[in-house]
Amino acid sequence: MSRAALLNDLYEAKITAVVRTKTAEEAVGTAQALYAAGIRLVEITFTVPDAVAVIEAVAAEKPANGLVGAGTVTTKTQAGEALAAGAQFIVGPVNRPALVAQAQEADVPCIMAGLTPTEILDVHESGSDMVKVFPIDSVGGPSYVKSVLGPLPGIPIVASGGIGFDNYRAYLEAGAANVALGSGLMPPSLIAAGDYDGLTAFARRFVEELALA
Repeated sequence: MSRAALLNDLYEAKITAVVRTKTAEEAVGTAQALYAAGIRLVEITFTVPDAVAVIEAVAAEKPANGLVGAGTVTTKTQAGEALAAGAQFIVGPVNRPALVAQAQEADVPCIMAGLTPTEILDVHESGSDMVKVFPIDSVGGPSYVKSVLGPLPGIPIVASGGIGFDNYRAYLEAGAANVALGSGLMPPSLIAAGDYDGLTAFARRFVEELALA
């Protein structure tokens, strides 16, 4: 798929699952459970042990309409390894313009991060396809998204940090193009217990409610 087609999927899906687990096995099981729930975008962070191998395993088994990306990417080496393993989008916790150029060369979307209005505009102007605003819960939540988009309309924001079932739609209604969810979508207790059926049922609530919006 082309970068444009992949980016279109990022917009349409609305929800990105950010997988941070203690083991590689947990990450693979979590990704499979999320896809089974109807979550289309799964981001494997580089904080996961053997993250590259996890990305490769998830990419090999994901459903046809599912995408796997790499998160917490801060170096060109990490990005290159993730892309070689099958990552279809790259996400960073900060702004690294070199990663934007690398992703564009590979024809995949890149999402770099900023927090202040100046940083958000800088990330956007660097060519990042979307701007991850993290940690959004620490600076005002949905109201912050709405406030930033007032003077900076049209910047596609991915809201990230402290988002769960009770407030994820508020971010979308405030203008966020996508919301990144971690423990709010994937309760650590379910993952620790190996209850992937329970995780699928928990995550399916988000998909079903979003479909009714």
